Amino acid sequence: MNKVIHFYTNNKAKNDVSFIVCNKLGFNNIAQCKGAKGKIETFFAKVFTMLLLPLKIEPGDTLLIQYPFKKFYSYICYIANLRGAKTITLIHDLGSFRRKRLSETKEIKMLSCTDFIIAHNETMCNWLIERKIQKPVISLDLFDYLSRTEPRVNHNGDIVLVSRYANRRSKYLYEMDRILNTSKIKAYGGNKEIDFSRFNNIIYKGNVASEELVSSIQGSWGLVWDGDSIYECSGAWGEYLKINNPHKISFYIRCGIPVIVWSKSAMSKFIVDNKLGIDIDNLLELESRINSISKEEYSVIVSSVEKYRKKVADGYFIRQALHKTNIIN
Repeated sequence: MNKVIHFYTNNKAKNDVSFIVCNKLGFNNIAQCKGAKGKIETFFAKVFTMLLLPLKIEPGDTLLIQYPFKKFYSYICYIANLRGAKTITLIHDLGSFRRKRLSETKEIKMLSCTDFIIAHNETMCNWLIERKIQKPVISLDLFDYLSRTEPRVNHNGDIVLVSRYANRRSKYLYEMDRILNTSKIKAYGGNKEIDFSRFNNIIYKGNVASEELVSSIQGSWGLVWDGDSIYECSGAWGEYLKINNPHKISFYIRCGIPVIVWSKSAMSKFIVDNKLGIDIDNLLELESRINSISKEEYSVIVSSVEKYRKKVADGYFIRQALHKTNIIN
């Protein structure tokens, strides 16, 4: 039987994956107290689940693990192996990268406990292989994005920016506001440190719930940029863009909005090759690149985004990745 361990979390990507595999692919969630909320309650729910884990896993089972699974990842792989089951690890975040919570050596050692790995993209697959991971690695390509509401996007020329605003990843906004001439940016998301009152061309729209945002967001482009510089995506967040799939890309596509990404990001090739948007070297060329896109070219991009919008809304990408592991038809 195909199984997963999932608790309620604020991580939408993890929630979406669990919903898809349980409700569309027939996986069984073997977590105890699945609806536990709060750190303490969730911790004890996890401990209870770990104690019962040997009784929940049977020979021939396949267990999907969403990584990182704090404190218990290696134990889960060990018990599954002991019970004659296989494990598939879907990577959401690498602790050795942005947060530096693990060394690369330790992270590779941990991930080597599983039987299959689903990484974000081909770049992340290669990163793991170059570090001598000895397990099959499969590319997800794009995170799915579920929503009960449907988009009613108006391609009105605005640029949309969805992020969690803090100086370490959003300081570039101060300089970006000064270089914009004909464009307006609508910024959504939680804000801790950025003073939007100083901006003329960047309008802060607040922290809107994702369901409401999907059905109400308006714009022609969704921007993916992190760091303190307009010349490149700099710092730890910029480095991470070179290897990961930002979940906001899936959000923009779910809304039917073409994407603008950094040319050195891991997602650049995927976005450009599949006509889902454009890539730029720096923010100085943002407006000129947008203005150079003809109506016919933009129409082709929007049509491609619409095809992928339906895919991310239906769980296409996790289904395809799991299919490559040969555990589902």
